[in-house]
Amino acid sequence: MKKSAILLFVACLSACSPQTRLTRLISKHPELMTIDTLMVRDTLAIPAIEADTVLCTDSIHDTVFLTKGRLEVSVMKYHNTLYIRGKCKSDTLVYKFIR
Repeated sequence: MKKSAILLFVACLSACSPQTRLTRLISKHPELMTIDTLMVRDTLAIPAIEADTVLCTDSIHDTVFLTKGRLEVSVMKYHNTLYIRGKCKSDTLVYKFIR
């Protein structure tokens, strides 16, 4: 019993160090030292937004269209009713993340 305990103790002391194990692992598998680039590409879709408003007025007589970027607004008079319609076009955002 005493001899087996001494033999186990000697075997633990003579085992490889972590540095030696790492060196042996890298020599067997050199692809572990290659640095990989991870590219994440994500897309965020923004839905279109629409709104309608109806007003009664006698002061406006023309149809007006306004466009600025993604926003479109139209003002139209039909008899004694004023129609105002606003619309925001849909958009998609794409960003790249490299780590």
